[in-house]
Amino acid sequence: MNQFPLLPAKMIDHNAIYKDTVQVAATAGYGGYLATTCTGCHGPNMKGGPAHNETEPAIPDITSTGHLGKWKDYDFIAALRTGKTPEEKQLADAMPWKSFTYTDDELKAIYLYLHQLK
Repeated sequence: MNQFPLLPAKMIDHNAIYKDTVQVAATAGYGGYLATTCTGCHGPNMKGGPAHNETEPAIPDITSTGHLGKWKDYDFIAALRTGKTPEEKQLADAMPWKSFTYTDDELKAIYLYLHQLK
């Protein structure tokens, strides 16, 4: 398919030592674990970048320095449930929000993780 850059092998740290378990909780630590899938588009620092092709918009910064920095956790959860941001903007079609099966606690954890990033 080669259209969605989800964890390309060249980005994997093959020398990394990973935890055997991740504590499931509405925490930034757990959110960082869950947000790994976001790096495929938003980048390893979640700062976004140029669009993948000319039919898509630029990929937004989803750290505290982007629009997310002005949102509350419930705004983030609502945006990923409805596809509408608190600013009443529609999420891009390239954003796979309709496919997410995260619980509200998992989304809160992701929000906490992203909100601490500068």
